[in-house]
Amino acid sequence: MVPGKPLTKRQRARVARAVRHAEEWTGLEFCVYLGPVDGDPRAQAETMMDDLGLREDPAVLLVVVPEARRFEIVTSPAADERVPAHAAQLAALAMSASFGVGDIAGGIAEGVRLLADAAGRGARTGRDLPDVLHHAG
Repeated sequence: MVPGKPLTKRQRARVARAVRHAEEWTGLEFCVYLGPVDGDPRAQAETMMDDLGLREDPAVLLVVVPEARRFEIVTSPAADERVPAHAAQLAALAMSASFGVGDIAGGIAEGVRLLADAAGRGARTGRDLPDVLHHAG
């Protein structure tokens, strides 16, 4: 990962396309947060799931913290069966490989694709949230 280097407009569009495709294919809500967090990224990801109301929906949240060289993949209870832990681990490996060579957007897009492949085809049941959330500060 490249700390402090934001995604370009083209890179954000790549991630947004991956998210939209994953949502259309799986019916799950995918949401990506890219930016800093206060404290432990896992704890912050869990808090974001609650704050965004994603626990009630079949949803997947990816929290990417380039400055800390960390990321977390969190699924809601309604998405747990469709995105098992081993699928999230495979997505994490692919993301880590891309992040290791500085390709944040590619890593996120590939992670989302792998999670969607694991979830398989499904019907949309949740609400529509932004594809990519950015830290405003």
